[in-house]
Amino acid sequence: MMGLDVKLKDSRVLGDPEDAVNILLVDDRPDGLLALEAVLACPEYTLVTASSGQEALSCMYDRTYAVVLLDVQMPIMDGFETARLMKQYEPSKDTPIIFVTAINKDSRHIYEGYKSGAADYLFKPFDPLILRAKVKIFVELFRRNLMIAKQAKQLLEAEKRERERRLAELEMESLQRYRKLADSIPHIICKARPDGSVDYVNEVWCAYTGLSREESSGEGWKNGIFPEDVPKAVAAWAEAVRTLKGFEIEIRIVRAGDGAPRWHLLRVIPETTQGKLSAWIGTCTDIHDRNEAWERLSKTNADLEQSNRDLEQFAYITSHDLQEPLRKILTFSDRLKAKLSGLDGQERDYFERMHSAAHRMKTIIEDLLQHSQIARGERVCTRIDLHEVLDEVMADLEVKIHQTGAQFEISALPHVNASRPQMGHLFQNLITNAIKFAKKDTTPHIVIAADRSPDGGVDIRVSDNGIGFEQKYVDRIFKPFQRLHPRGEYDGTGIGLSIVQKIVDNHGGRITALSQVGEGATFVVHLPDEPAASSVSTNGLS
Repeated sequence: MMGLDVKLKDSRVLGDPEDAVNILLVDDRPDGLLALEAVLACPEYTLVTASSGQEALSCMYDRTYAVVLLDVQMPIMDGFETARLMKQYEPSKDTPIIFVTAINKDSRHIYEGYKSGAADYLFKPFDPLILRAKVKIFVELFRRNLMIAKQAKQLLEAEKRERERRLAELEMESLQRYRKLADSIPHIICKARPDGSVDYVNEVWCAYTGLSREESSGEGWKNGIFPEDVPKAVAAWAEAVRTLKGFEIEIRIVRAGDGAPRWHLLRVIPETTQGKLSAWIGTCTDIHDRNEAWERLSKTNADLEQSNRDLEQFAYITSHDLQEPLRKILTFSDRLKAKLSGLDGQERDYFERMHSAAHRMKTIIEDLLQHSQIARGERVCTRIDLHEVLDEVMADLEVKIHQTGAQFEISALPHVNASRPQMGHLFQNLITNAIKFAKKDTTPHIVIAADRSPDGGVDIRVSDNGIGFEQKYVDRIFKPFQRLHPRGEYDGTGIGLSIVQKIVDNHGGRITALSQVGEGATFVVHLPDEPAASSVSTNGLS
């Protein structure tokens, strides 16, 4: 079997059922072609002739044929080979082929013809009437197929138009429902095209700004924005269009009723259809009253902070200035002790009460001064060894520890970023507190340990075997002058744990306590790895 590599552009034209149909006549003999043309010539047919198989294949690429009349006996490429190649070409695989031959009339050759794709077989000399009748049958079939194809195309086009019409109706209904919903929401709502130009605003916008939808479309919405905020809004829209991401900004919208510019939170999000940006949806929420309330609150907080600073300054000055006259009172009262022998019992009791009150006042003033210093003072955070700090505190409390027989169990303590003086005050107050609230006739046992916190930083634990307290009072014990026991039962001013709380706050940490009555207490101090930046300074506190 011979092959033919034909690579021609497919420019086939189906034509209209009413037009003249194409019929391809293939014969290597001119007289054979003339005979076929003579029999088939009529206005309804356009006869195309080819004198070889190669030429016939070329003709198949040019147009569509109702039928092909193909001579079997041709040089180079016979009719059987030509028919097989025509059937291999997709557009012409269904084109009927009538073999026309003067030889090869035996059944074997006829079978070969049908195997090659023939629809019929004619022998020369042929009967003109039979030839025209057979050709007419194939032409009518071709016209009918063209009519069916045309009707199918028209039906598809009609269905497409109907779908498009229905889709347009659905889109319009959806748009109307969307606009009704948008108009019913008590917020400003807008919709913009992908390029950021506004094509819809709801009634709330129109009522608020006094601008109609037509006046607000495109870039007309700018007329409703406070002039100073227009550049910010335009820049935000431009960035959104560039990045295809939504945004959130605060702008002022001018209220038509009184011309007042009121702050609104503008949120814009992209709307996508089949993965492509189709629109922008924006909402504006009035936050003017919230902003004003926030400003008032900020001012109030600033005033309170200033007031606290003034009070701390006053407490510091007062505590400091009271120390000198109180020192004189204690000095002269100590000198008078030598003459107590001349006083009667009641006078001696009065003097002892006065002397005790003076010492208690001295303790209160010292605690207040320490609290005020820590509250007012700025500090330097350095890398310190908690063991060294604790050793210094234990040395300062040596007398008290010896008097009470307090026992300590100290685990490994880490290095931390903190103020060395303030950490000394922290350990001193926690240890003093543990010794003070020891059970009667029980040796104080104090455990000090530290480990890494699950959320970062260090947790320092100071536990004792003292009297403990009810857990519901845990917040109360860290407030100044708050006591859970009568003053005469336990010494102290009620400021020590308040000082500890202030130190922990200065370091951006937190403190809590766990306890049960009669079961002792555990104070847990959490220090972050890096203290809060606002608490770090270049001025130390000694």
